[in-house]
Amino acid sequence: MDQVTWTSALDDDETLQGGRTVIGQLPDGTTRVAVRFPPRDNPALDGLIAGAEMALTVEFKGWNPLFARPEFNVHGEHGAVTSR
Repeated sequence: MDQVTWTSALDDDETLQGGRTVIGQLPDGTTRVAVRFPPRDNPALDGLIAGAEMALTVEFKGWNPLFARPEFNVHGEHGAVTSR
């Protein structure tokens, strides 16, 4: 995990509005990704520090050509947000 930001895309599912977007890399160390979370996860995400690792079940949202990265959404119960 490199950064936690406010989710700001207007095309997001209503359940993700007001949530956070985590920017980071996959374990290969070269593929950058963005993962959007619902607001219920804000307290846990706001406490993360750079370098935290996460294991999640996500849904592919699409490719962001501006940042040249895939984007994913977290829906439903995915387990606790924890860092390692």
